[in-house]
Amino acid sequence: MSSLVHCFLKNLLGLVLPSKGYYFVKKREIIPTQTKIIEIIGAPGVGKTTLIKKLQQKGLIRQNRINKYFLGGTNNDSEQLQLSHVNLFKASVLSTKGRKKTLGRFQNLLFYLLADSYLNQKNEKPQLYLVDEGLGHHFTSALLDLFASNPESFKEIMGNRHFILLSSNPKTTVERIKQRKKLGGKVLPQHENIDCENLEDLLEQRQRSIISLLEVATNIGSDCLIIDAEKPHRENIKQIKEFLSHLAVRKIRGIK
Repeated sequence: MSSLVHCFLKNLLGLVLPSKGYYFVKKREIIPTQTKIIEIIGAPGVGKTTLIKKLQQKGLIRQNRINKYFLGGTNNDSEQLQLSHVNLFKASVLSTKGRKKTLGRFQNLLFYLLADSYLNQKNEKPQLYLVDEGLGHHFTSALLDLFASNPESFKEIMGNRHFILLSSNPKTTVERIKQRKKLGGKVLPQHENIDCENLEDLLEQRQRSIISLLEVATNIGSDCLIIDAEKPHRENIKQIKEFLSHLAVRKIRGIK
């Protein structure tokens, strides 16, 4: 019954909610032995989406947008993973520090979990999925709380998950956000009417939370690549390609 409800919710949310998009590696020389999820993570405005676009332009990745067609069909991810996703959702409800607990926010969080569940489904052909703003981005505090309260659920979710951390000086990121706003680009609501000094503090806090999560994740076997957002894209893309090649052949204990 739970699997039927899970599948119904996937189809329902696929109809009404947008997705930022998921991507998978398509280079022939990067052929994975197991499906793995690699999240690009970093403070807001650091340049994650710009990096994704550069990787697309170089032909390293291809867009694989989640929608109702991808979310439908049979649901063959494990019951244990479904339960771990439920535990993470509960933790996120309890850890919405300083955020409005709106229905829209919880709908979006639920959709990200269901989309993540889709990526974890067992396919005949293993893939390396590169995710722009995945669970590590949307559930940073909740994942840390889950690790403290339910380590087994944390390990189940993080078991085949790795990270590319895009790092930058907060002052540089603030300048990027100001420039984006000046050109009419989209900025987060909490960044709209905040002065530069407070925004720098906010970005530093966000970066510290992300680093805390990655420290815990690497302790249980996740790999993490840290790249400097201020370096030329060609250097960062070279590093990412080497990282993906390493992950493609790396065996994860307990995953077949």
